[in-house]
Amino acid sequence: CYTTYIMKESRARVVPDDIEHFVVELRRQDVAHKTLINYRSDLLQVARWFEGSRGEPFTAAAVTPTDLRDY
Repeated sequence: CYTTYIMKESRARVVPDDIEHFVVELRRQDVAHKTLINYRSDLLQVARWFEGSRGEPFTAAAVTPTDLRDY
């Protein structure tokens, strides 16, 4: 289930719940703002690749070691 949206260049992007929960945890740990931005960006790229290659919605639990090697 996707709940969070990011506005960038007048386009909304949906953030998968697993990624948003991870970012919230990083905020709780008070990591640097740039770290949050970069982790979220990298994870969104992985999620887009995953959905395009597997044809299913991204969830952290669905990602396998083979998916990570292929990415």
